[in-house]
Amino acid sequence: MRNGGSKNKGNRAEIKWYRDLKALNIPVVRSLGSGSSYDEKADLYTPNYIIECKHYKKLTPGQITSFWTKVCQESNIMKKFPVLLYKENFRNPRVLMFSPKPLIEGVPDSHYKITIDYEDFLHFMDHSEIKKRVE
Repeated sequence: MRNGGSKNKGNRAEIKWYRDLKALNIPVVRSLGSGSSYDEKADLYTPNYIIECKHYKKLTPGQITSFWTKVCQESNIMKKFPVLLYKENFRNPRVLMFSPKPLIEGVPDSHYKITIDYEDFLHFMDHSEIKKRVE
């Protein structure tokens, strides 16, 4: 692989996912210096979500756990919900996030971690409160 190939692949995936959200009229901001800026560490930000994007040849469960921990830590600081959007070569993208509804009705902190297909995530974002507030 040529120098920077892996970084370019990750950037292409991040740009595609950014454009997909923009196409749904979701107010999303791309952090151009993700990983290098003190204030902006994740890749994408919406009013309610902080989204870390990863595209690797192959991901281990340990890597996914590490990426999830990182985005959760930043989400606590930013007071937003964490989302890990990841893709392996030759596989469809997947999304790790907390459930949109609490596990126990009336208990706000009882959300549980779910993994969904990228298309389901786009459908969720297209019908979420984020879009309704902007329109």
